[in-house]
Amino acid sequence: MGRCLQSAPALVTVLTAISIVGLSAGVQATEVGNMASLHAVSRAESHGTNKPAGTAGDTQTKHSQSLPSWLDGEWTVKSINSGGLGGEWRWVVKLNSRKLEIDGKSATTPVFTGDYLSFDYGRPGSPVCRYVLAVRSDACLSGTWNTIDTKGQVLSGDWGSTWLQKADWGCKEGWGWGSPMQLEELNAQWKHQECGSLSYLGVFFIDNNTGTIVGSSGAIIRTSDGGATWRSQKSGAKVNLWDVCFWDENSGTAVGDDGCIVQTVNGGAMWMKRMQVTRSPLHGVGHVNARTVVVVGENGVILRTADGGASWGRLKSGVDVSLNDVSFASEAIGTVVGNEGTILRTTDGGETWEKQLSGTDSSLMGVHFSDPDTGTAVGMGGAILHTINGGTSWVWQASGVKTALMDVSFADALTGRAVGDGGTIIQTTDGGATWTGSSSATGESLLGVFITSRGLGVAVGLNGAVLHESRDQGR
Repeated sequence: MGRCLQSAPALVTVLTAISIVGLSAGVQATEVGNMASLHAVSRAESHGTNKPAGTAGDTQTKHSQSLPSWLDGEWTVKSINSGGLGGEWRWVVKLNSRKLEIDGKSATTPVFTGDYLSFDYGRPGSPVCRYVLAVRSDACLSGTWNTIDTKGQVLSGDWGSTWLQKADWGCKEGWGWGSPMQLEELNAQWKHQECGSLSYLGVFFIDNNTGTIVGSSGAIIRTSDGGATWRSQKSGAKVNLWDVCFWDENSGTAVGDDGCIVQTVNGGAMWMKRMQVTRSPLHGVGHVNARTVVVVGENGVILRTADGGASWGRLKSGVDVSLNDVSFASEAIGTVVGNEGTILRTTDGGETWEKQLSGTDSSLMGVHFSDPDTGTAVGMGGAILHTINGGTSWVWQASGVKTALMDVSFADALTGRAVGDGGTIIQTTDGGATWTGSSSATGESLLGVFITSRGLGVAVGLNGAVLHESRDQGR
C-alpha cells in the first residue's frame, strides 16, 4: 500500500503584528524615542552565548528567565520581563533541535517594514541574521501598514535565509497598536496519509475543504475536510482518469483514457459514465457553467456539452497534436495548451477556438488562469509561460528547473505552485516573477496540483503520491 508522503518540516517563522504597549512611534524596547530592532536568527547548533554580529549589549541568554508558555506542544517562550515598558526583549522559541531567537534592542538606523538587511557570523555556511524594524505605531510585520483588527505577517520558509511578505493569512485579528509583543511559528509540511498504491493523476478543489482526486484504474477519492482524510468513490470506469473539474460542490466531470467521461450531480455519491464520442485519451476538462463542459485530449480533440453531458459535440481545434489541459477564467474565456507549444483560446464559451503564438516548441502540459487576463502555462524542460493580456502575448519565466512541469495552479494572481517529474515542486508569491524550489520528500513524478484560496496545496502523482501542504501551529 502506498502512502501520501510528507516532506521534511520546513520552518515558517511568523512575526504577527508586533508592537509594544504604551510607546509612541511603533515598536520600541528601551525608552521612548529609541526604535527597536528585531533580530530573527535561525541556527541548528545548540544554544550558546555567542551573539550575532551587529547586536549590542549582553549575550542572548544570559538574563533569560522562563515565563508561562502560551504555546502548546514543544514550544517554550522566554523573556527577561513580561512587558515592553523599558528593559530588553529576549524571546527564545524552541522547535525540536532548531531554535529561533528574537533579540530586541535599541537601534539607530530605521528599516521600514518590508525591507530586510542581513549579515552572517563570519563563518562560511553560517546562518543568516534577518533584521526587521517597524517604524510606525500602526505597523505590522506584513510588508503593508495594518491597524488593529487587521491581519499581517512575515514568513520565512528556509530557516531565515529569505523572507516572504504575505498578508491576510492565518494571523489573529485585533493585533496592532496597543497589543503585546508576541511570536508565532508555523510548520509548513506535507502530511502523511494512507492513499493506496494507485497512481493519482488529477486534483480539483471547489473550496478550501471540498476536493476530488482521480487516478489510475478509475480511482476517485474525495475529501470534505481540506485533505485531512479521503474517501473512495465508485466511478464505474476501469481506465485511467487524467483530470477532474467541479462547477460546484455537487456537479463535476472526470475524463480519461479511451474517451472516457464520467459525471456526477451529487458530489460523487454516484458517477455516471457518458456515451463514448471518441477513442482518443482525454487529458483535460473545464466547466464553463453548471451545464456546459469542455474536454480536450489527444489528436487535437475538443469536446463540448451544453446540456450537462447528455450529448457531446466535437469541435474544430485546427490542430492534430495532443491537447493536455484547459482552463476557463469566465463563462466566455478559456485557454487550452498542448504539445509543440500549442495554445488555443476561446471567447465564446468554447464554441470556437483560435491559435495563439506561444513562442516555444516545448510541449505544454498544464495551464491556469486566475482571471481572464492573467494566466500561466507549464511544460517540458521546466518551461513556464505567463500572460497578463489574455494570451495576446506570452513571456518566458525562469523556473529554475530543467525537469518537466506537468501542472500549475494559482490561489490568486500572485500565489502559485507548479509540479513535475521527480517530485519537483516550485512556488511563487509574486505572480511568477520569481520561482523557488520546495522540498516534496518524494521522488515520484507529480502530475497534478491545486492551490486553495488559503494558499495551501495538494499535489498528486504516481504510486500513491498525494502531498498535502499544511501549516500546523502546534495547537
